[in-house]
Amino acid sequence: MLNAPSRNAPCPCGSGKKYKRCCGQGSGLKTGNGQPEVVLQQAMSAYQQGNFEAALQVTKQFLKQYPDEPTALEIAAASALQLGDSETAAERFKQQIRLQPDNALAQSNLCMALHNLGRDEEAFRYGQQAIKLDPNLADAWNNLGNIYKSGNHLQGALEHYEKSLQLDNSDPRVHVNAGSVSQLTGDLDTATRHYEDALKIFPGFAPAHNNLGTIYRQLGKFDIAEEHYRKALKLQPDNPETLTNLGSLWFEMGETDKARNCLEQVARDFPAYTGASINLGYLHDRLNDRDTAAQYYDRVLLSDPENPTVHCNIAYSLFELGHQKEAIKHFIRALKSDPNSAKALAGLGKAMLRQDDLEKTTEYIDKALQHSPWDAHAHLARAQLDTDTREYDNAITEWEQAIKLQPQMPDGYIGLARLYAGQNRHDDARNQFLRAEKAAAVSISLYHSWSGIEEKNNNLDEAERVAARAQEIDSSYRGLVILQARLARRRNAYDEALKLLATIDREELHSKEILASYLFELGTVQDKLGNYAEAFSAYEAANEAKNEYIGKTFNRKADEKKFTHWKTFFTVENWRTLRETCASTEAVVPCPVFIVGFPRSGTSLLEQILGSHPEIAPAGELTGIHDLSGKQGDDITGSRLPYPDLLLDPDMPLTDNKLKAMRRYYLDSARQAGGMDSGTRWITDKMLHNALHLGLIALLFPQSPIIHISRHPYNACLSAYFSNFGSAHRYTSSLEDTAIHYRNFMGMLDYYRDTLGIDLLEIHYENLVEDQEAVTRQVLEYIGAPWDEACLQHYKSTRVVKTASYEQVTRKVYRSSLHRHRNYRDNLQEIRPILESTLARFGYTAE
Repeated sequence: MLNAPSRNAPCPCGSGKKYKRCCGQGSGLKTGNGQPEVVLQQAMSAYQQGNFEAALQVTKQFLKQYPDEPTALEIAAASALQLGDSETAAERFKQQIRLQPDNALAQSNLCMALHNLGRDEEAFRYGQQAIKLDPNLADAWNNLGNIYKSGNHLQGALEHYEKSLQLDNSDPRVHVNAGSVSQLTGDLDTATRHYEDALKIFPGFAPAHNNLGTIYRQLGKFDIAEEHYRKALKLQPDNPETLTNLGSLWFEMGETDKARNCLEQVARDFPAYTGASINLGYLHDRLNDRDTAAQYYDRVLLSDPENPTVHCNIAYSLFELGHQKEAIKHFIRALKSDPNSAKALAGLGKAMLRQDDLEKTTEYIDKALQHSPWDAHAHLARAQLDTDTREYDNAITEWEQAIKLQPQMPDGYIGLARLYAGQNRHDDARNQFLRAEKAAAVSISLYHSWSGIEEKNNNLDEAERVAARAQEIDSSYRGLVILQARLARRRNAYDEALKLLATIDREELHSKEILASYLFELGTVQDKLGNYAEAFSAYEAANEAKNEYIGKTFNRKADEKKFTHWKTFFTVENWRTLRETCASTEAVVPCPVFIVGFPRSGTSLLEQILGSHPEIAPAGELTGIHDLSGKQGDDITGSRLPYPDLLLDPDMPLTDNKLKAMRRYYLDSARQAGGMDSGTRWITDKMLHNALHLGLIALLFPQSPIIHISRHPYNACLSAYFSNFGSAHRYTSSLEDTAIHYRNFMGMLDYYRDTLGIDLLEIHYENLVEDQEAVTRQVLEYIGAPWDEACLQHYKSTRVVKTASYEQVTRKVYRSSLHRHRNYRDNLQEIRPILESTLARFGYTAE
């Protein structure tokens, strides 16, 4: 026998395994052909002492004379493997297997060598053969687990690691392997147990400390995480992965300089290790130093041009900045190298969602969740999709899951806060931001979103305080100055607002979202100061920035096709058939009052006036009708036809029970909006797009008043174009597109009224402003509500308006915008022919 350590002692090679399960496995082999054992003893001794170069040289000379000696081949292969020469190791193990085809350990070792070479298909065959020869060989199960893990088949990997541990739970490497998979799946408790078990077996096993550090870092327990990273480094002082992890931890702890110095040192000392450069790129990206970030990313791409992590990081940075097309290119490049990257799939899904391509959005996000249900980015993407499609319960679940998986990532808190704010749950929204602060998940985007929500709630001091927190993170953040300018404008201090905006260098606003915000504010201030040419120029540039951020402009043909289809469906004959189906005349309390009109035509003002009435609750923009024209309508009717065709589906005919179910859905969602009490007899719904669904509204609520408020077409189009609307109003991408959509929109209203005979009250915004009391009395009489003086003091209402008009309707009615279009005569030339017939229809003149 060869002179060796105790079989239960740690192997001197540093693998962390017991000697009997590592180098000692080959030490008992005989030379087979009676060759001099002394040479093999020298080779084995060198190997046991960790002198792998010497062991390899001895066996190399030995094999020249005795090329078919299995023990020599095994020592040579194992030595090459330790030295990182998996190619030579695989060649020697294959030679050994030709001599010993029933040697399960040799088959397993070859599996490991081939896996190191990335030849997993071939490696898998040898691993399976090893298990076939010896089902109790724990190493073979572990090696196959590694192959499953590299292929992202984590359940298969976990099953193989667990089988290996059932056969022999004394190998710390297998515990760490099993722990790493549990960690990836989000099962941090099981992962922690595996790492702790590894340390019980071998307290000096550095990978276990490293991975425990990462778990505690993920949980936000930074002190414990740092302790484990330091223990790992005490055992392996020059491990670049652990050093990089420590540097990244310090960055999360806010110790930016310390983090940067650590990562830069790793990048200098270990130039072949790309992890440090990738993390340095991410660090500088988060600090908005994107030029330096690009230098580090370029450094990695020089040696690894298709590195998926780098391309994914670049894509997310571009996506956040609003450079949609470039972001998509990098997401696609990341997926070419790593087709199962959940982060890249989720990012591409979010990019498609911005472009309103729900089919591709769903495809990419579903794939991300299928491959990596534990990935926070995949859940964030699903949450955004569910939010945008108004699947709010599902969205809340997904936002919470993302937060659970990545408590230090601010995106989940932001998304949940925005959802709650949209539901008028302002305290819940604010609590999400406070929750993020407690979890140390702070960022510029977090404070930027928080500040915007506070401003819309008229908590102006709080909005400014929160924006200042963002500037503390990055002194170059200009959102605070934009907010201060907006607040100055709201105080009518227009010169002060302009001076504040003048301090901003437009070229330094890398984020298209913030750039658009700045330009829209600049346009508004210039407009207030009477600098109309400068204002229009700013608005044009603002929309260009917004279009790039959204990534897709208005599709005129699709818009016209939609209106044509609705008119073709809602024929007089079809309408008669539908009305016969709906024989209901039941009174609904509270009764919905539908306020419809083109955006920025006075719907918010009218609702605020009516909402001041003690018997009328203003619900804002309810989503019920929109939902029923989408997925909820599909679910209730059981039809596979799109809206509105599903209303006359011969295979799934509309019944009175289905109509009642649709009414209940709408009324339940209206009640959830809150603001009602026992004295509420009416509830207003001013969702703008309801105007396009008057057929469905009149079908469900034949007793409900419908009020259409219109404004001079030029003013309506200009005001919409000058507003920083989101992707739902993509028609505002240009003034011409706005006018075309306006014409289609108003034409649909005319069709419902003139062709189908749907009753609605027509009022003009201009008349409401000129004689508020007279028009309000007219509207209340139409609704059936008694007169109340409170309607003349709407500006005193504390109810929050959640639209672009939130500022204006909290003030007394003013007349300064009645003839706004006259200030932009030259700019209106391109849309005059488009709106000519609409002007005549509503009794307006071009002047």
